[in-house]
Amino acid sequence: MEILKFNVDLDKRNLVEDKQNFDIDFHDSKYNWIQARQYEDSMRQVEVHVVHGDNSPFDLTGVNPNFFGWLPEGNYRIIDAKHAVMLDPSNGIFRFDFPAAAFAMSGSYKQAFFRLMKDGMNVSTLEFSLDVLADKVISGLIPSDYITPFIDLYGDLGDIVKNAKGDLAAALAEWTTKLSALFNQLNDQGVDTQTMLTTLEQRIKDDGLLTQADLATALTKFKDNFTKLQSKVDASVASATTYANLRRLGQKYRVQGKVASNAQGFASLGGTTVVQYFQNWAPLDVQYGTLVKFNVETGTELLTNEIHGYHGNSMTYSSKDGLLYMAMAEDTSAAKETAQKTKILQIDPSDLAIKATIDLTAKTSLDEIHSIGYDSADNCFIVANNKTLEFYDESWTLLFTKNWVDVIGYEPPYMQGVQAHGNRLYWIGGRKSQIWVFDIDVESQDLNFGTIYTFDSFQEGLYPTGELEALGFNDDGDIYAVSHVTVGNWGGLTQYYVTHSDFKIPVSGPETVAIQGASPIPTEFYVGTNTAYNPDGTKSNPFASLLEATTCMRTPYTPFKTLTMLTDMAEETLVLIDIDSAMVNTQAHKVKAAVIINCNNLYLSALQTAGYSRYKMNALYIYNSQVRINDWKCASLKSVVDVNEDVHIERSNAFIQDNSKSRIVLYNSVLETAGSTYHVVKDNFMSNLMGNQILGTITNVKDANTLTTSDFVYYQNMNVQVTTVINGNTIGFQLTSPISSSGIVNLIGYTQSSNVLYFCAFHYVKDNAANTTIEFYSLPTMTKLVPTSYAITATVSDN
Repeated sequence: MEILKFNVDLDKRNLVEDKQNFDIDFHDSKYNWIQARQYEDSMRQVEVHVVHGDNSPFDLTGVNPNFFGWLPEGNYRIIDAKHAVMLDPSNGIFRFDFPAAAFAMSGSYKQAFFRLMKDGMNVSTLEFSLDVLADKVISGLIPSDYITPFIDLYGDLGDIVKNAKGDLAAALAEWTTKLSALFNQLNDQGVDTQTMLTTLEQRIKDDGLLTQADLATALTKFKDNFTKLQSKVDASVASATTYANLRRLGQKYRVQGKVASNAQGFASLGGTTVVQYFQNWAPLDVQYGTLVKFNVETGTELLTNEIHGYHGNSMTYSSKDGLLYMAMAEDTSAAKETAQKTKILQIDPSDLAIKATIDLTAKTSLDEIHSIGYDSADNCFIVANNKTLEFYDESWTLLFTKNWVDVIGYEPPYMQGVQAHGNRLYWIGGRKSQIWVFDIDVESQDLNFGTIYTFDSFQEGLYPTGELEALGFNDDGDIYAVSHVTVGNWGGLTQYYVTHSDFKIPVSGPETVAIQGASPIPTEFYVGTNTAYNPDGTKSNPFASLLEATTCMRTPYTPFKTLTMLTDMAEETLVLIDIDSAMVNTQAHKVKAAVIINCNNLYLSALQTAGYSRYKMNALYIYNSQVRINDWKCASLKSVVDVNEDVHIERSNAFIQDNSKSRIVLYNSVLETAGSTYHVVKDNFMSNLMGNQILGTITNVKDANTLTTSDFVYYQNMNVQVTTVINGNTIGFQLTSPISSSGIVNLIGYTQSSNVLYFCAFHYVKDNAANTTIEFYSLPTMTKLVPTSYAITATVSDN
């Protein structure tokens, strides 16, 4: 048995240059290959191994491998979903038994690959070479399309013969036997033709034999089902070679906590005018939000109005009555009100005022109306959550209900909402960046699957796709998409995209993005005050917010980035998450605070904060990162009751040149500094300070209790600088000794002054000044000396 191995992450081939003939050059050792003889059937088997990029097994649990093949000469196709046998799914191994139809024609397959299907999603392997050797001895199969979903449907044809005891063939054979016997009986009796036909008609009715009309009805039903299945297969085949993309029109950044900032419901009024609902963010009242009407192509705002809209998750526009309808959904405030969850707001676009409230509490089965859409072709509304869709006429009378489990086979764990245009329904997957398309058939009370559109994480190589919130439709057939970008608890950035009705649109891409090799030359991004609607990160058109800049820096299309600040941005937190091999050049400009998570090889020439982030209540938060900050300055936060740490460093390796005596707390981390720190606290032995933590200075050992910290025993060494005056001579000692687990440190050393050797012994007991002593001697006689004065400056470190 041949063994094929596919790496679904790293396998790669060049694009086919001759798209019309579509000839793949398989003369390369990287391609798997199979060779078989014409007319083989089922015994030609292959064992398939599927792995990830790191050669770890691809878990095939719950996966149905499909074989996709384009036969020689390009006239017929194979889509086989029935002949895969799982051998070891957890280790990515299955067997495939090729059916006879796969070897009906000799020659080289134009394309052959496996598509791994699971829960409506799929991933495909690289093509493999499949050659079919000619069999000149026998001639067997006639080449044809072989698509197992169609073949399975043929088997249902027998079920339409309601009074047949067997399958369709048996029923027809039984009917033929009865018909022959009837004709023989009538001929023996000498009945004329007309009488024979009359009697035949009566006997058919009495015996329940299959008539031509019965067969025609059955075939009509079969053809209808076949057509539906054909559309699904066509969509599946198309999805193997299609793509979905968006072109950014612009962005709106609204500072969280200052104005309504979190984009939720969105609708187009038919042209380029759209309405967006922005929900408030704490400390504002989150039960309220602001409706903004603006030109989505230019960003020009036309009208705003604050309403009591709660979360306002979804909005739609009725072209018949010219009004907007918004699903308020949940209450995200502490009050957690519920009455609004089954109500719809009717809004007048002319003044953005609430015109009426439609209460569906007594009609709907939904515990919460999460989303709303309008089918203009059938003049009906759709309200939905992730489990159920309900269809209402214009007077809000329930027409019918569809459960997602009946439509797609399961309940989606997450959905952003539904949108409709004409009779086309769009299921929006939100942060999954996926849209499912169905056609609404109100007459048959059904949804017919169309296709699935999936988007890359970045559009035009630069702009993050983010969480798709809603769609809008203009009169020219274009589709507007709104995306809310959040990173952790940081939001306020909303992006607006456009695409064509097939979700394909030409884009040229921003000039700042250029695919590079391993060259250390960075891609330059800029951020600063900018009122332009569509910044591209260049110096002449910089990103308008730190959030936009840092999310765009996550693009995988450039290996090394530099972000340069052009102005102060003291109202915004600098959020650096999942950004590697990058530099931030603040040029001494201030930010509100900084949060660094999951970053490696990150360099900041300087960082100055004017406040703190409410994320973890500190000015600088570093987690699971490797970062260097050359010049750190933090505004004093000691008067802020909620802030106990200026800097929080956890599971990280950081170099910080602290120039503001910040309160720094280390959690399982290493902090390196070139100077001294004053307020570092370690949570355990696992944290290390590669620098000096200043404990203080005393002039009498009776004050030794001040030379300590709560984490004293977590440090490796105690370092002491002793300056004393003996017999008019000023003498200095530099002493270092390990810290014992009990907090006792014995520091001894000597120095020479005026040709005299002096010896110092400092016995330190943590939190016990009475037992802490310091003594001075002259060498080599070990004569004890009484100093005129002395000063002890102590530090701790892990050097």
